[in-house]
Amino acid sequence: YKGQRILVIAPHQDDEVIGAGGTLVKAAKQGAIIKIIFATDGSQDNIGCSVEESVKVRNQEAKQVCEQLNASFHVLPVSNYKTQLSVNQLWQLTKYIHEFKPDVLLLPWLLDAPVKHRMVNHLVGLSNKLKTLPNMEVWGYQVHNTLYPNGYVDISEFINEKQQLINTYKSQNNHIQCYNHLSMGMSAWNSRFLPITKQNGVVQKKYAEVFFTLSSAEFFKLIAQYYDANLNQIYKSNQAISKQINQLMELVANDSGQKRSK
Repeated sequence: YKGQRILVIAPHQDDEVIGAGGTLVKAAKQGAIIKIIFATDGSQDNIGCSVEESVKVRNQEAKQVCEQLNASFHVLPVSNYKTQLSVNQLWQLTKYIHEFKPDVLLLPWLLDAPVKHRMVNHLVGLSNKLKTLPNMEVWGYQVHNTLYPNGYVDISEFINEKQQLINTYKSQNNHIQCYNHLSMGMSAWNSRFLPITKQNGVVQKKYAEVFFTLSSAEFFKLIAQYYDANLNQIYKSNQAISKQINQLMELVANDSGQKRSK
């Protein structure tokens, strides 16, 4: 990872460490340059404070995580509580990606269950249509449902540090779900892909994170083939998100057409 530029896009403040926290710790220790973009502002109504206060709480937690990873970060001005997407937000995302010039892009895998996790994939695809993004590897990380892994990272040495990062998100672990507990089990189950080793005849406990890895060209092709043509299915009949994405697609198509005609 030495010198490698790793850009992480997380739909919410905690997805980045649930899906790839061990990998990020390992990469940081080996000299990688890490930037994290949180695609929503973190607003919630069920973590023991007001919606307005939740933005401060969750982003303070995210700041602490990024400090531990020695990572820079940005938060897109997209409300998590009442999502309203705009082409300006898309341009902001596109700008961040172009400025950072990542070697590797980490984001939730294409078919992760939550609608906003899929939305993040689609926004990156639309960013590429606005302004062709640099060639990079795209690693889809696991947060909710099981992905189809074609790559893994052994994080056995860093599992405690991953748990420390996840524990930083107290607002989520205390009020939403015990993600620290779930992620430990997920990482343990993923270790089935690692070679078995023994010490004094006893099988050693290991932990791994798994990824669905693609070239950026392959990733954008899948977005065009399956996302663009199947909005209702991709967004699980969430009409609000589906409608906003469709409007963004039309705006991007018009913008691209105007550029080609100049």
